[in-house]
Amino acid sequence: MSRTNVLVTSVLLSTSALTAVRAGEVETIIVQGLRIPQTAGESGTSVTVITDKDIERRQFTQVIEALRLAPGVTIDRSGTAGGTASVRIRGADSDQTLVLIDGINVNDPTSTGGGFDFAFLDTADIERIEVLRGAQSTLWGADAIGGVINILTKRPEQGLSASGFVEGGSFGTWRGGASVSGGYETLDFRLAGSGLTSDGISKADEDDGNTEDDGIDQLSLSGRLGVQLTENFRIDALGGYSDSEFDIDGFPPPSFAFADTLETSSSTDTRAALVASLDLWDGRFRSELSASYYEIERVTGGSGFTGYRDTYRYEGTADLASWLTTAFGVERETTEYANEDRDRDSAFALVEIKPVDRLTISGGLRWDDDSAFGGETTARVSGAFAAADWLTLHASYGEGYKAPSLYQTFGDGGVFVLPNPDLRPEMSEGYDVGVTLGFDGGAGEIDVTYFDAESTDLIDYDFGVPGYVNVAKAGREGVEVAASWLPIEALALRVSYAYLEARDGTTGQRILRVPQHTADADATWYMTPDLSATIAVLYRSEEVSTSFDPIVDEWVRVDLAGTWTVSQGVDLYGRIENLLDEDYQEVSTYGTPGLSGFIGTRVRL
Repeated sequence: MSRTNVLVTSVLLSTSALTAVRAGEVETIIVQGLRIPQTAGESGTSVTVITDKDIERRQFTQVIEALRLAPGVTIDRSGTAGGTASVRIRGADSDQTLVLIDGINVNDPTSTGGGFDFAFLDTADIERIEVLRGAQSTLWGADAIGGVINILTKRPEQGLSASGFVEGGSFGTWRGGASVSGGYETLDFRLAGSGLTSDGISKADEDDGNTEDDGIDQLSLSGRLGVQLTENFRIDALGGYSDSEFDIDGFPPPSFAFADTLETSSSTDTRAALVASLDLWDGRFRSELSASYYEIERVTGGSGFTGYRDTYRYEGTADLASWLTTAFGVERETTEYANEDRDRDSAFALVEIKPVDRLTISGGLRWDDDSAFGGETTARVSGAFAAADWLTLHASYGEGYKAPSLYQTFGDGGVFVLPNPDLRPEMSEGYDVGVTLGFDGGAGEIDVTYFDAESTDLIDYDFGVPGYVNVAKAGREGVEVAASWLPIEALALRVSYAYLEARDGTTGQRILRVPQHTADADATWYMTPDLSATIAVLYRSEEVSTSFDPIVDEWVRVDLAGTWTVSQGVDLYGRIENLLDEDYQEVSTYGTPGLSGFIGTRVRL
């Protein structure tokens, strides 16, 4: 495989990487979420890497928006300015997506199903996002039944540097942030912070007569400190903090329909980790011991909810031969919510072999022992074969496992959700096969993947109990297409598309909030080395929002963004969102912004 093809395969969808190809630069990105260091092209796993350059090019302010770049990913946002924001991967429930930030599990122990709410995750300090599609429990344990979103924050740069930005625009919105970092021989550090304030729009759709704006005030902090104690031994401390206060709408009498109210809510979360790394035998054996902590506190409707998670993990990676690499580890996780807690002990082993040139095969097993639900073993296998410099074949099979959440198991302590200790874990298995074609000397690439997955013992709420029971199974299959092309050095094209057929395995009905077709495409024109413009088109087909609401219509949204480098280290940028003023909904009865504009400046020192 040529060096150019390695680059394009490993960073599919990154137009900044394709620009590097035209410029003769080569930078291979290793996917950390795979446990064993691999490029996406070597892994056989369906992975999309979204870089900070992609985020800047499209001027995404929230991670939830950046995730649209990955095919097969569906986002649901209940209005803006703090509205619940969830992610489905290949139609799997949002609670079945595991979210990691710098290796810390940030899924919410206080939520109904334990899923992560993306409503408050700013992009300001994000270096890249890895989206692993399909069941990944062998790699990351429970909750990875549908896939993994691995988010990596920015690392310190060599020497001393600083940056900052400020932007403002529609709906009384102001957003700003700053960072400082230093990298030296034995010490490195980075501190970053960002803030957002906005009057917002009404969460309840304005078309239904709702005019009261629902605003938000948000603060995000992150940082890390690393000490290189010896040539081979290093300790890192890292963490983050987010605090948000926002307005919400409700169901006021006498109609009890979703409408304007004066209610407010808040969310605060804290994450921290201490990591010790040791490299031996000229780097052929890498060992890492970590301890992490996550806490989230939510206040909604005058009620408070607090959850905690402690995780202790050891992981080792050994290059046993030029054709053989193995990874192994053990983990202890304790989750606590509402005076209830649960422990999970895990052990995993992975292996990567390259029996012949151009062929990579990976496989592994994991055992999880839940203190409430016993043990479960999951397996995965994947492979990639570079048949030619321009042709790669890839396939993977994986199993998923998700234990019931604390809320589903123990109820709410009242009469609306009764305890059900007899719940069974949700299970999943699936496979995908695909082909990656490179063209135009490595400046273009298209990847087509077919996937099929089945989930059993799905957990749902039963009004008759009332509480949570195992009632459903689901089948999901479809096709994902991702393509990037730089026809000339000044023009970069990118598109992602997914067709998804997701149905209840018992009734045959379409799964709620899963559209059959989603697409995101953009074109970036580099008019000069200092001036660029990007136009993006987003599409989502109709869907059934809930069992009692009408179908949510299909919609198309057009966004425009531009950046001008005024001088070295100083950028002016601006964007127009919903350029055609499309009237649409992502979630039934919730409004979305119309035509809006923002302008800002960014400085790097």
